[in-house]
Amino acid sequence: MALPAQALDNPAQAARLVAAGAPDLAMQLAHAALQKTPDDAAWRDVYWLATARTRRPADLKVAPPGGQAEAAAWAGYRLALARQYAAKADWPTARGQWAQALWQGGLDPAAMAEVRAAIAQSWLASSQADGKTELVNPILLRLLRDDPRQLPLVETAALRLLDLQQAQGALELLDALSAQSPLRLLAQLRLGVLTPEQAQASLRSQTTGPAAALAWQALLRLALERNDAGLRVEALEALLGMGIDSERHAFDLWQAYQDFAEQVANRRQLLIGMDAAWLDQARQALDEAPLEGRALLVWLARQGTESALRIQAIEILAENLTKQQPMPAPRLLGNAPIALPRLPESLRYRLGEQARTAGDYALSAAWWQGVSATEAAMPARSWYLAQAEVNARAARDGRALEWLGHALAPGEPLIADQAEAALGQLKQRLRQGQLDQVEHLARQLLTIAPAAEQRKARQLLGEVSELRGQWAEAAAQHLLSAAETADNQTLLARARAARNLERAGLFDDAARQSRLIEAAGSPATADAPRR
Repeated sequence: MALPAQALDNPAQAARLVAAGAPDLAMQLAHAALQKTPDDAAWRDVYWLATARTRRPADLKVAPPGGQAEAAAWAGYRLALARQYAAKADWPTARGQWAQALWQGGLDPAAMAEVRAAIAQSWLASSQADGKTELVNPILLRLLRDDPRQLPLVETAALRLLDLQQAQGALELLDALSAQSPLRLLAQLRLGVLTPEQAQASLRSQTTGPAAALAWQALLRLALERNDAGLRVEALEALLGMGIDSERHAFDLWQAYQDFAEQVANRRQLLIGMDAAWLDQARQALDEAPLEGRALLVWLARQGTESALRIQAIEILAENLTKQQPMPAPRLLGNAPIALPRLPESLRYRLGEQARTAGDYALSAAWWQGVSATEAAMPARSWYLAQAEVNARAARDGRALEWLGHALAPGEPLIADQAEAALGQLKQRLRQGQLDQVEHLARQLLTIAPAAEQRKARQLLGEVSELRGQWAEAAAQHLLSAAETADNQTLLARARAARNLERAGLFDDAARQSRLIEAAGSPATADAPRR
């Protein structure tokens, strides 16, 4: 909701908001003022000063700062220009603006670190775009060396160099900035310092430590160089389970399974068209050599001649993958290059639960679509609330609201845990400014929630009314949430009601609430108005 310019009409006060840690608010106030007086230099300076401290996109129609503006205002203007050029992938011009922002001065340490990271990342992005091999330059090295928090960029740069067949440059970069990186082993292999067997053994020893992701990245490249289909499958499964570049690695893993299956089939003397034999061999291999078993199942799912056996192969593959730790099943099957059959509900529930646990809410919502509460082994309302949560986190707001509406529909009363879960989701929507939705759903919650959660729903309705400036309504909701016993929650509700009564001009009622709070001897007295 936009704030009117008259809410704070002094540029100096708005500048103080930046210093107080509210640059977004200051930026909004300045922009509102500039809509009325676009040539006001003081407001322009405040606008760009706030831009230097926020990640919000700036309006480049606003004129640059004035000649007497603070260095931070000019830095903010340069940052806005840099972001514009970066969005167009014009990296040289963006780097120039970032550099000027650094040289201009006025940025706080955190902002300076972000600018350094942006410059370093721009070198990586530009090398990827134009295929240049000249990646490690003095500026990049200086930026990365000055800030140890940029270590991930060092690894990214080294990996890019290795992919560009610049092993010597990668080794020099890692020796200077990340001497313990597993990527050094791959660079040493390519330079002839290590044998493939030595490199593979050393990399495997690091697949369970803090550098596991990099070790698997290196093993994947080693597998490709040695045409080791089994190692390639193993590395891709591990990277997919870690959630690293999931879509690309899932696509690559399907192809890797296919290639590995052909090798396994030749060794096991399996003939194309003998689908039942492939399925029997795959089941047997799942116990003895799981990678081989999964590869055979993928081949059968894609190339099998009998549709019933293709479906069976996918179901067995999914069941097996859900038992892996870390589990790539939701990501692999969710990014399949083939049309998958409709998997059983119980299996789709487990896939969605694994995706939710891994933080991939969009994938979780997709797997849970069409799954019943019975298959999820949950009470219906609990299942609806779980569906609402994953859809909300996946930014599928329409579906989330639909599920939340089902969860709060009239009927059987909620238990306390269900009501608390619903309140948590309503509070999140309140923070997002969805006042109408929160009011409607909170009123539904009032009719089915236990007494303790009814009080909290009333307080939520009071907050909605406060945000709308409906002071009397807000006071009423807070008072209705107060219990007869003078517990702390009740006294805080009375204190909030007293403030709203005073705002509504009901001073006598506000004073009565204050006296009730004082009589209880509560710390809430300090928050209550006095007459």
